[in-house]
Amino acid sequence: MAVIITKHIWQTFLGFIKPPRRRLNLFWEFQTSPLFSEAERAALNVAYKGALIPNITVEEDFDELKKHFNESEIVEIVASLALFGYLNR
Repeated sequence: MAVIITKHIWQTFLGFIKPPRRRLNLFWEFQTSPLFSEAERAALNVAYKGALIPNITVEEDFDELKKHFNESEIVEIVASLALFGYLNR
């Protein structure tokens, strides 16, 4: 299990190291840009809200995540956000 999680995190990390320039330029427009999938929008929405004020992330945001990710993937997403939130404060 740990190997699968580590591999998944590593693949996700590699995907964000060098995103295509066009996607990077439109990152702040992730909610409306056609360059982002619905799954990416759901994850970025939770990340954005969590970075601003963690308490503004509501149940509907997690319902949207559940449409695209399974429980273990959601745990990974939230754990990553929590870690970086902790390290940045």
